[in-house]
Parts: sequence; structure tokens; C-alpha cells
Amino acid sequence: IGFKPPLYKQRNEKIVEIVKSFKDLTKIIDLGCGECRLLRSVKKLDRIEQIIGIDCNKEILEDNFYSLKPLNFQYLIPRSNPLTINIFHADFLKTDLSHLRSSNQAVILSEVIEHLNENDLPRLVKVIFYEINPDIVLISTPNADFNICFNFNKSGIKFRHFDHKFEWTRAEFSNWCNGIVSRYAYNVVYDGVGLPPVNHVSVGYCTQIAIFKK
Repeated sequence: IGFKPPLYKQRNEKIVEIVKSFKDLTKIIDLGCGECRLLRSVKKLDRIEQIIGIDCNKEILEDNFYSLKPLNFQYLIPRSNPLTINIFHADFLKTDLSHLRSSNQAVILSEVIEHLNENDLPRLVKVIFYEINPDIVLISTPNADFNICFNFNKSGIKFRHFDHKFEWTRAEFSNWCNGIVSRYAYNVVYDGVGLPPVNHVSVGYCTQIAIFKK
């Protein structure tokens, strides 16, 4: 099965669309920013004034942070709002991020949680919802219900990527998200990208996205 545009592009476009829908947002934190693809899209939003990317893979950051630098024409046509971008090499599970708490801020985790051990998720929740405590949180992760479309059972593959520690069904993801909103003052709704084939419409989107709002 394939996607046009590619799934990562659909995912980034959807996240940018969601960010744009919250008119007061001026600051973005991308936890697990990796190759900075998402940040390259977010930085095009003129009202965004601050972007912070954090990732534990120093080599990937060093190979990609340059792509966030202004292009030549951007020096000739200044933004209406100045933009500051900071990229940090750090393990956000082992770092106190309470100093990043700010108003009009969103935290994004795009295809990150499935790379973590499930026993680290309580710490992750505390980092996001207690220490940073942003107005908006966007979390995307593979929808395991969709995996039937990939015929994994025939090939013996369990997950979509060798580094995935788990992949959740929609019910499992919803259960985790509901546990968060039961402890923190947020509401959650769901979206996604990657439409299923016509013979598997019941499995939902390939990527599921939770949108938490205070």
C-alpha cells in the first residue's frame, strides 16, 4: 500500500493545519524533532515567534539543523514577527523542562511515543502536561488497527519500524489519552492521516493524532 502524498508529508501538513487553527499559538516545542522536517514547515507560519526542537540523537541534529536557517530571500523580505529557533541535544525524559513553560505554546510529538519503552510513558506525560504545561499538545502515532492493510502476518513483521517498542490500536491510544485528561485539565479530540483502502475502511487512519487542549 502506498500514499500520495507520502504519509510523512500528509502528517506534517495536518499538524501545521492544526497549529494554524489555534490562532493564539506563537511558540512551538517539538519533542523528538529528529530530521527537523516538521519544524521546516512550522517555521513558515508567520505568527510563530519561537521554535524549540529537542532530540537525543546528536548526529541527526548536526546533519539537519542547518535546514532551519533563513534562506537568502528571507533576509530581503523580513517576517512580520521575528522568529527564534533553538535546537537542543537532550533526552527530554531525563531533563527538567519546567523552564520552558510559557503561554500561547504547543508541544508536538510526531511519531515519537512508539520509540519509547512503555514504562517511560508516565515520565513523558509528566514532562509534557506538568512541567511544560502548554496550551496545546499534539501527539501522532501509528494506528495498529491499520496494520492489517500491510499484510504483516504473512511476512512475520510485527511493527512498521524496527525501533518501535509498541504500536497501539485506536482503543489503546484513546485509553492512554483518557488517562491523561483524567489527571490534567485538558480535553482531547482525535484526527489522523492516511486513508485506508476501500475494502478496509473500518480500520481508520494509518496515523492517529490526539489533540489536547486546555
